[in-house]
Amino acid sequence: MLQWLKGFLFIRDQDFLNPDRTILKTSLLRIILLSGAILTTSIVLHSSLIAYELNLAFIISITVSFLTVLFLALWFTRKYLLASSISLLAMVIAACISILLFIPDFNLSQAGITFLLYPSLNGAFSIWQKSSRYYDVF
Repeated sequence: MLQWLKGFLFIRDQDFLNPDRTILKTSLLRIILLSGAILTTSIVLHSSLIAYELNLAFIISITVSFLTVLFLALWFTRKYLLASSISLLAMVIAACISILLFIPDFNLSQAGITFLLYPSLNGAFSIWQKSSRYYDVF
């Protein structure tokens, strides 16, 4: 099982020696999506029980839809790397909007705004990496 997971995430020794950048991109995206799927699974299990007790069916549908999109994006990294990365970005923005709309406590809903920092930080890191390659720093 562990060997299959290492092969799926491209974290074996021979994968580190391969100079192909698409393997690195796929590996990073799969690690992010898998950790997000594990976290979302725990959220689904916890919040679905509470939502069922409080008769809030829309909470169950929202969390299960996020989990479904995460697993689909993880599955589609095999052929459609760009589509999977765009779906990850769209899910982060959708999570931000969901937190802002469905949490009535204003102080708690402000945590949704911090999710918007992820796309901007990701863009800043990619720009920094490109500029550092230009100046031969990194």
